[in-house]
Amino acid sequence: MGRLTLNILLSFAQFERELISERTRDKMGAARRKGKWCGGSPVFGYDLVDRKMIVNELEAEQVREIFKLYLELKSVQQVLNEVDERGWRTKAWTTKSGKPKMWNTIHQEHAALPAAECCVYRQGNI
Repeated sequence: MGRLTLNILLSFAQFERELISERTRDKMGAARRKGKWCGGSPVFGYDLVDRKMIVNELEAEQVREIFKLYLELKSVQQVLNEVDERGWRTKAWTTKSGKPKMWNTIHQEHAALPAAECCVYRQGNI
């Protein structure tokens, strides 16, 4: 009888975890649909203003150029070399605690160009 009770309690715990996960996912999805930023480091090409993402035209132009370079060169490493030659850097920002995050060169671990290329084709433009 103890094993049955334990299994029932474990089933309720699992159900509760799944329910919390679903609610969190839905709430974050609703916030994104409203254009609100859900956290993390700022995205290159956008600025955060009142928790909303606003296009930063200078950075957005660099992002468009990076995509064009990838479609032209077909090599992440060649694109990274070209971006480095141009002196482009990642976004700099300040954390809530006031710690500055400085500009960096764009490295291969930051460049998810093949995955992003699929988005370009799906959306039809950059």
